[in-house]
Amino acid sequence: METLKTSFENYRGVRIALCLALLLAGGLLYWIPGGFPPWMWRSLFSMLPHLSALWEQRGPSLLYPLSGLVLLSLSVALFWFLFVLAVGWVVRFWWQLRDERRRFALELQEAEQMARTMAARERAKEAPVHVAQPTRPLQHATVGASRPSFGAATATAVQESAPLLTDIEAKNSDELLDLTLQHPQPIARPKTTAILPTEHIRYVVGMGLDPGLKRKNAPNEDNIFAMQGVRPGGDDSIPVGLFVVADGMGGHVQGQEASRLAIQTISDVVTPSLLHNAGENESFGDIIKDAVHRANLAIYRRNRQQADMMGTTVTTALLVGTMCYIVNVGDSRTYLYRAGKGLKQITRDHSIVARLAENGVIAPEAIYTHPKRNQIYRCLGDTATAEMDFFRVPLQVGDILLLCSDGLWEMVRDDEIERILAATPTEAAHISARLVQAALKNGGADNIGLLVVCVLPAEDQ
Repeated sequence: METLKTSFENYRGVRIALCLALLLAGGLLYWIPGGFPPWMWRSLFSMLPHLSALWEQRGPSLLYPLSGLVLLSLSVALFWFLFVLAVGWVVRFWWQLRDERRRFALELQEAEQMARTMAARERAKEAPVHVAQPTRPLQHATVGASRPSFGAATATAVQESAPLLTDIEAKNSDELLDLTLQHPQPIARPKTTAILPTEHIRYVVGMGLDPGLKRKNAPNEDNIFAMQGVRPGGDDSIPVGLFVVADGMGGHVQGQEASRLAIQTISDVVTPSLLHNAGENESFGDIIKDAVHRANLAIYRRNRQQADMMGTTVTTALLVGTMCYIVNVGDSRTYLYRAGKGLKQITRDHSIVARLAENGVIAPEAIYTHPKRNQIYRCLGDTATAEMDFFRVPLQVGDILLLCSDGLWEMVRDDEIERILAATPTEAAHISARLVQAALKNGGADNIGLLVVCVLPAEDQ
């Protein structure tokens, strides 16, 4: 029945064939029994008033023809009932489909209007500027999806530093996570607390992508994307970077396509926007939020065009100098590690178990073993408008950002992640390789996708 519903919804030929089949069935039901009402119904009803007289005349021999007439009448009645039921189902489903498409058109119109409004707000904030040749070549990398080359860009960034956040606002938060740095304990890496101008820093990126042990023969539903370059800013250039991790859902092929489509849309929206000068830092937050919104809309549209539904989680970080803009939907995570302060999860999981843990229904450790640990209540592609969490985090030299899917953090606990990050804080590639190996060693139950971004002094410092 579900297959028939899906085919009826997505294929016009199926709808036409079904309507023709119903017309043919109705014609046969009308013609074979001799019209409506059928002759056996007329015969039965005409016999009933004379049943006692017929019984006196024929006795028990009347039972055989009477039983046959009753069974024949019931059979025809059953066929008519099934025919009316089928017609009613088709009419009802057609009406629901028509109403759903009308609602979809309204939601799509609303979502596109929202996108146009956000784009207009960005254009009002931003004035086109001539982009100078960058002082160092743009570097970009992607795993799991082929991406076009990107240009260089520049922007103003906040130069002050801040420690790890202690509290994370809930959905759609637009808070600047900026806490006063306490006097840290002596640490082994004194350079990590140094505050340098934004033009004197660089990002070192490590990437990890693995299907895991239990799903190694299936398509990898995780996709990652990393791009970095520079924007001219006054007398110097400011490093910028876009980093995305997406974990697809909806079956292996559909999940892979959903995460790929999300990453492609986000990168296509953000990269050109970085080529324009922004007068305020907040505009970069608008850019990344608009990109995620457009990614959601792209997947939602694709879902309306095909039979199989798909969706994806996404956690993305847009770095402009020492300011990080983060958007999160689902249970993929972004962490921040800072020497002397340790590891802190910036994002919140939009999952059933995370909500249960927040409300004290289950212990925090139960999120790793609870039967509903894979159920999330937010993802891209589910509705025309996406609910997302947004964070702005000031960074400082020595910080490490980790973006990852649940295939990592479900297999590797936070304390082990922290030990791996602290062991080689300047070697992003080594960190990413060790994290993947740790996830595989602990079971590798799911696809693993991660990005490690180390904020380091520029090479000439």
